[in-house]
Amino acid sequence: MLRKLLNHIFWPTLITVGVIIAMAIPIHIFSGVDLWSGFEISQVGSTQEFCEFHGYDMLIRQPANTWSNMIYFFFGILYFVYAYKDKRMKLPHRHNFVTRYTSYSIVLGVVSIFLAFGSFTFHASLIEFARKLDITGVVASAMVLLSYSSLRLYGLINFRKTELFFLRTYKIHILSVIGGLLLFFLSGFHGREITAFLIAAIVIVNLYTQFKFKPRVKIGYFIAAIGSIILSTTLWYLDKELICNPESLFQLHALWHILTGVTIYLVYMFYRTEFLFKHHLK
Repeated sequence: MLRKLLNHIFWPTLITVGVIIAMAIPIHIFSGVDLWSGFEISQVGSTQEFCEFHGYDMLIRQPANTWSNMIYFFFGILYFVYAYKDKRMKLPHRHNFVTRYTSYSIVLGVVSIFLAFGSFTFHASLIEFARKLDITGVVASAMVLLSYSSLRLYGLINFRKTELFFLRTYKIHILSVIGGLLLFFLSGFHGREITAFLIAAIVIVNLYTQFKFKPRVKIGYFIAAIGSIILSTTLWYLDKELICNPESLFQLHALWHILTGVTIYLVYMFYRTEFLFKHHLK
């Protein structure tokens, strides 16, 4: 089990470390350059909603909150690795929609890397345009998980119809999600309420599916994911309110990034462990 995990994370770790080093060198050289003064500062940035703050004259205004977003990049590459390995796996060993149709892993990988870029840029700059990128990535991540949760539920009701529906419409579905996210981005919505709604929907749909159909799946992953999102949300609210040192490298919001990245991964692994009966996959 451990050897298999290490085999999966080798390339994501190597690529992530390489990207961090490649970015850290020029960022360190130009650390005192104010790149963002010509852009509109976001309300979140102007009110200093997050504890961490190193000044508006810095290239990276919130270092810990910025670099912690690389956890999303790491998991994004990891989802690509899973998609690649699933594609090479023989069909009889791919017992659910995640492993059978790799587009979901690929889309989640793209969304995770987009979230890393958006949130990294936002916490580095605190500008409005980057805030929109950040929240769009957050909403996109939740939408992908809710989309699969719904497909999974329908699949347990009628596997064949779901499989045909997925094969015929998944490209249109992906394009519609992208279109919806673009409209969301242009609208300027703050997005927290929408994100909360999507997370609640994910929990409700999956718990209903579990209690109604009792599928063969490692439910521990989902329980751990719920615990992780509760803990990360608690830390998000504690940031600045109770535990705050603006220039410290230890920031609760940075832990929020790490824990939410882990949460998405745990939900993804929950889906991967589901076992649909072999005669469904003939």
